[in-house]
Amino acid sequence: MKTKAMITMLVSAAMILTTPLVTLGAGPGGGGSGGGNAGSAAGALYGDLYVIERDGNGAPVLRSKTKLGVIYTCQQPLGAGCAMLPLNYDKDDFNPELEDACAVQTASTDFLQEVKFGRESVSRAPATVIDKSYAEALKAINLALPSCGDSRAIKLDPAGRITLCLATETIPVTYAWKTIDAPLENLGLYRAAMTSGCFGPVSEEKIGEEGVRIPVTTELCGGDPLPEGCENDAISNLNNAGLGHLVCSGTLPNRVTKEDLLSAAVFLAAGADKGSPVTLDEIINVNNYLYINKWTYNTVRKVKTLTINYFPFTVSPGGVGDNNWFGYTRYYDAAKDGTDTTVSLLTAAGTSVFQSAYVPVFGGSPPGVNLDEIAITVCRDGSPEPYVCSNADNKVSPGTNNPVYEDWDAGNIHGCGGANWFAQAAEDARKTIWYLHNWRVPVVDY
Repeated sequence: MKTKAMITMLVSAAMILTTPLVTLGAGPGGGGSGGGNAGSAAGALYGDLYVIERDGNGAPVLRSKTKLGVIYTCQQPLGAGCAMLPLNYDKDDFNPELEDACAVQTASTDFLQEVKFGRESVSRAPATVIDKSYAEALKAINLALPSCGDSRAIKLDPAGRITLCLATETIPVTYAWKTIDAPLENLGLYRAAMTSGCFGPVSEEKIGEEGVRIPVTTELCGGDPLPEGCENDAISNLNNAGLGHLVCSGTLPNRVTKEDLLSAAVFLAAGADKGSPVTLDEIINVNNYLYINKWTYNTVRKVKTLTINYFPFTVSPGGVGDNNWFGYTRYYDAAKDGTDTTVSLLTAAGTSVFQSAYVPVFGGSPPGVNLDEIAITVCRDGSPEPYVCSNADNKVSPGTNNPVYEDWDAGNIHGCGGANWFAQAAEDARKTIWYLHNWRVPVVDY
């Protein structure tokens, strides 16, 4: 029986002697709504996951060293504070016959940082499960009506989450606002925004009479006349809510815009744990599980090769900066037009009394969400960079190819790349969701 350590040694040996277990790519991130055959790649995709050094596109930074005439290429695990943990191949007495070259030295294994997923662990579910939840989200959007006291059927909460005016289950029927909060539904919306830039149709198979499989397609309702089975114009409602960029047009996939990625960051945050910071490693691995990062997995003569083409965090058309890297500006992009930023919160009326009052989420009393905090640490060559990934105008050197790793100006060091800006956008949305979860006055027990 092979132990975990033995399997690790075998995989590492294959990586050293033949071809890397993970082959990096920069292929496109569009197309398709389904996932890959994750089950076949479970060992590579779902194994022990630790925080590693990544470039501004989220791809691992590989480091190589030659020992005894052999070139060893490894990912670089990181400890707290961006510390680069020493690998076995760093030792003067490294023995390739007994040790895994790419493993962290025994004395430093306690400093490994595990990647935490929380609620987003469900991203490991089969693509059909994500499809079903995504279809449920589309059905809810189709049912929204402007019956909650204003002219809107759909709105965004202060974090940017989709909030729907839906009929309650009470008798007589009333209407109340309901935010899409379920992890699987938000991951379905996230996958759609990342892969096609819009909420495209999804097909499922249902079992009919005598076990006959019946294909069922769910899509947004809209148009004149409305398609059969549609009662509301969900497309118009999305447009009125400032989400028209997520309405598909023409042949799928649409091209992903900055607005699409900003919404995608919110969907990711809505599916995450409310009290645990979103991290770059979490995002990249979720992208692997949802097949947003396109990958292939092959075994030839017992040698396993996983090739990943990482989602390029670029936008089109008309992105900011050279090559249209995704950029994010705090406050401006977080509290965007169409978002309700004043809600009913519990506020201190005295020393021990709390009452409900409408106050700004980004400020006010109690103290609102602080978007000035540094939450996403950008690690470069063993050190944290002293800046927040915000203010897209300063992220690259004019006339360059938008470095995703290198520092280009000692006086204005910005090597974030689109992935780090995206992670910061998701984390700011997550902090806002956590704030609302703790302070918002419940409107209805839906």
